[in-house]
Amino acid sequence: TETAIGRKLFSEKCSLSTPNLMAVILYILTTRDDPNNFFQPYYKILPKSYSNFPIFWGEDKLAWLEGSPLIDDIIERKRNMRADYDEVCRVCPEFTRYSFEEFLEVRTAVGSRN
Repeated sequence: TETAIGRKLFSEKCSLSTPNLMAVILYILTTRDDPNNFFQPYYKILPKSYSNFPIFWGEDKLAWLEGSPLIDDIIERKRNMRADYDEVCRVCPEFTRYSFEEFLEVRTAVGSRN
């Protein structure tokens, strides 16, 4: 709620799977390009790639998990993340300046560090 998008989003009635994480995600996305932001040192040490997280795997790598219930978990998690992204874009159309891929990366960074 420290950003214009955050204030707008949380003043509306919306459905998010992770509202607490969403505030942090929005803050990072909207401030990470500001060289004067207090959190720049933290942003700079975040991973540049999240390819080791199954949420970013393609069909070829997911095939390694064939027969495992993890595939359904990964699909469901990605579906929830997509629904959150779409909901933010619905309430705050200006959020579409961030791609779903960018959103996934920041969502993964936040979720893997809380």
